[in-house]
Amino acid sequence: MLWKNLWSLSMFQLILKQYSMEKNGILVKEQTPEAFADALIELLLNDKLRKISRRNRYKCTKENLDFDIIAENFIKFVESYARKEM
Repeated sequence: MLWKNLWSLSMFQLILKQYSMEKNGILVKEQTPEAFADALIELLLNDKLRKISRRNRYKCTKENLDFDIIAENFIKFVESYARKEM
């Protein structure tokens, strides 16, 4: 059970760290269906914004979500957690 919780926490932290909304997506300030729809429409209609977002998401994914990189980050996370428990 501990490993499952560590894995979930590690992946969640990694995703939050690597996918900041400023670089890789759009920030929907109001949490309503209308605001979400407006943000999607803006992204669909704005070629420059869409291309920048796509390029940034691809680069970030390639650099940070490769299996070897995830495994390395997970090992570092577990080692740091183990040191704290000692």
